[in-house]
Amino acid sequence: MKKLFYILPEYSKNTSTHFRYNIELLEEVSKEMEVFLFIEKGEKFKSNIQNIYVGKFNFLPLRIVERFFIFSFARISGYRNFYSHYAYLSAMIAAFICRLSFGKLYFWHCEMRKEYEVACSLCNLPAKLSKDWPFRIVLKICSRLVTCSEQMSKYYSKEFAIRSGKISVMPNWVNTEKLRVENRKPGKTILFLHWLSERKGTRILPEIFSEISSKMKDAKFIVVGEGPDSILLKNEFKRRKLIVEMPGAVPNKDISSYFKRADIFINPSREEEFGRVIIEAMAAGLPVVSTKTLGAEAILSPKQKKFSFEYENPKEGAEKCLEILSSVRIFEDLKKDGLKRVEFFSKERVLKQFISLF
Repeated sequence: MKKLFYILPEYSKNTSTHFRYNIELLEEVSKEMEVFLFIEKGEKFKSNIQNIYVGKFNFLPLRIVERFFIFSFARISGYRNFYSHYAYLSAMIAAFICRLSFGKLYFWHCEMRKEYEVACSLCNLPAKLSKDWPFRIVLKICSRLVTCSEQMSKYYSKEFAIRSGKISVMPNWVNTEKLRVENRKPGKTILFLHWLSERKGTRILPEIFSEISSKMKDAKFIVVGEGPDSILLKNEFKRRKLIVEMPGAVPNKDISSYFKRADIFINPSREEEFGRVIIEAMAAGLPVVSTKTLGAEAILSPKQKKFSFEYENPKEGAEKCLEILSSVRIFEDLKKDGLKRVEFFSKERVLKQFISLF
C-alpha cells in the first residue's frame, strides 16, 4: 500500500475554514493509501486516518526540531510522498529531508501571492522572513506545485517563472450529495457567506443590498462570517436602515442550513483565486451572482457567467439579483445549470485526481 504524509496548518472540529474538506478527503484516501496526517496546530479527533499527530510546541526553535524529527521518522518508516497544504515552514523542512532521501514534496497553493508581497525588504523584514521568502523558496524546491485551476497554473508560471510541467491542477471539491436541497422553490433571500474583508467584497455589499431593497421591499439578506469588516458592515447596514441577519462565524459543518434558507448566493469578491463557497452554493441549488474574478472564470458555466458583474459596478450586481428573483424560469434554469456544473467538482472526481498525483 502506498504511503502519504500530509501536512495541514490547523484543524478543529468546529472550524469555519475549508480545512474540514481536507479531512474528509483524507478519510477517503486512507481507504486506498496509508496516511500520516501532521496538523501544525489544533486538536486530535476520531478518524479512520491511520496516523494523526498534532504539533505540541509554539516556540519556533522547538517547532522546527519537532517537525524535523517527526518528518525524518516518517521518511525512515517508508513515507516517500509528502504533501504540504499551504504550510511554508513544514514544506521547507520536508523538502530538505526529501532532497537527502529521494522523497517527493507536493506543495498545495492557490493564492495570488505576488499581490500581497511587501515591497521594501528592510522595512518589512518580519513579513519577508515569515511569508514572502519562504513561499518563493518552497516554489523552487518542491517536487510539484499543486493548484486549483488552469488559470492559477498560468498565474504561477507567469509571475514566479514556474515551468508548467512542474504544476498539477486539482480543483477544490464539495460533497454534492450532502449539500443538495430537494424541491427548492424561488424566494427572495440573498446570502453572502465568506470572510468579512474588503478583498471578499464586503465593502460593496451595502450598496448592492440597498439597491435590491429599494426595488424589492420584501427582500431578505443574510451575511455569514467574521473578519475585519464586521463592525464596518453592521454600522453601514444600520446607517442605510437595512435589516440584515448577521450570525457571525459558523462552523463549516453547519453552513448547509444557511444555503437551505437562501435563494441567491452573492459573491462580490474584489479578487478570488477559486472560491469554494461558489461551488457549495451551486451544490445546494442556488443561482450564483458573482464578480468577474479568476475563481469565477474557473468555476462558472457560460450560462452562469451571464450573471456576473464587475466589482466596480455593484449596481449591476443588484440588477442581476433582481432579474433572477423576478423570474421563476431564470431561477430554475440557473439552478439546474449549477447542479450540472458542480458535478465537475464532486468529491469522487477530485479523489481520483488526488490519488493519481502519487
